[in-house]
Amino acid sequence: MFEASAEEQKRFDYRTIQAFLNGAITAFSQLDLISPKEIEEIKLSYRTLATHMMTDQTTPWNILRDSDSEFFMMLRLRYGEKGLHGNIFRLTLQRLINKTAATLQQLTMELLTKSQIVFNRPMGIFVAEKCEKKTLYSGVLVEVAAHLLKCQTDLKELKSHQLSFLPNAMINPNDLFIDRTLATILDFPAIDDRSLPLVAEKHTIRLLCTYFQNTIDIIDTACQQIAHNTIQSQTEDHPFAAICEWMKGETFKLQMIFLSTSQKLSQWESYRVTIISCLLGLNKGLMMLKEESHKIIETRHLASIDMKTMSPLLERQVASSLIDIGADFQSAVTAGKTLIQYCIDQKVTPNELISEELAKLHPLLTKKTLQNYQDLGTDKALLKEPRQLKKSILEKSESLMRDLKMAIISIISVLLVGCGVKTNPQSQTSELRPSIPYQIKPAQTSDRQGVKIKHSDGNLKKENK
Repeated sequence: MFEASAEEQKRFDYRTIQAFLNGAITAFSQLDLISPKEIEEIKLSYRTLATHMMTDQTTPWNILRDSDSEFFMMLRLRYGEKGLHGNIFRLTLQRLINKTAATLQQLTMELLTKSQIVFNRPMGIFVAEKCEKKTLYSGVLVEVAAHLLKCQTDLKELKSHQLSFLPNAMINPNDLFIDRTLATILDFPAIDDRSLPLVAEKHTIRLLCTYFQNTIDIIDTACQQIAHNTIQSQTEDHPFAAICEWMKGETFKLQMIFLSTSQKLSQWESYRVTIISCLLGLNKGLMMLKEESHKIIETRHLASIDMKTMSPLLERQVASSLIDIGADFQSAVTAGKTLIQYCIDQKVTPNELISEELAKLHPLLTKKTLQNYQDLGTDKALLKEPRQLKKSILEKSESLMRDLKMAIISIISVLLVGCGVKTNPQSQTSELRPSIPYQIKPAQTSDRQGVKIKHSDGNLKKENK
């Protein structure tokens, strides 16, 4: 029902293999280990393979392994078949973590936006079908958003601390320049010649399960409270519950994965495909929660005060308090009507408002004038100390929004740095996709005899002996 389709999984897998091959070709090209002619031959051979990778029933890795590609054989000789697969395995996890963090960012932004829409909406906290406590809807949404933002930070640290590039342990450490270049291109945090295949992968999967379990539990608890506060039929199944239950099942599948170095490579590949399926499914579940968040607006109004009945009296009280401090009559009346109409729309009383809200309504409604009518409707107030609660919610929401925007900016910066086409105009390697024309800038040559010397700008020039 909620899982990613086979086509989505195959497309993600193909793009991961494609990213690794593009990175390897770029690394070898930058170090002048393959010529432009060899690059063209490699690209031509992979165009045929690309069609099979997207259409055949087997995985892109198996198609690549069974091919007669000389470049792939060269990579396999350098890293070993399990070492090469281990790096693709780690690149797969890295890309899935990036995708999950981006999905969490979208859900976090949606919740913070919804919290502003229902900022004054009262919410009941239910225990055993009874309302045990009354709070603000925005406070619950902000707390969930805070956890999602923390989960994004945990995922970022997990990727940077666990998923290092696997070089060939038999190669002299002084000869790892190829591996360092490739690791940088593929956005690996470092290379680790002491790491073994599947060790970091197992730890990463275990931590991913923990993060997802905690996140789903918090979302599920909030969704249960949303269901109690939603206007709907008693017999209607709430979509949040079904989505969370399915996500728990996908997390359980991840927990059941058992990686061992004694297993065959085919078993490693099978687990890698299962991980792609589970994490893409979990991402889809998070996106569905985001799409269903419109249910947040359809909540019961628990406020007890009838503002429409009291509005003429309250308008006069507000206007009178403003005139007392020097406001002109017309402006005071307009401010009073604006304030009370806002309270009616938001289902709150004037004493529940905070100065940040007042400033958006009318210039006369400031923090200084707030104290003149802060007791209006006190006997009808829904919450104890509502203004203090709302102020703390607003401060936390604004802080989370700033952190979220900084996280988005940092991700965009990383993506721009990794884009050779825009940030490194001297790159001579295009991607493997057939739809992109292949062009090579010919190297400068000279008729004079000499030796090639590599300069700091990366170009080859000839100088006389």
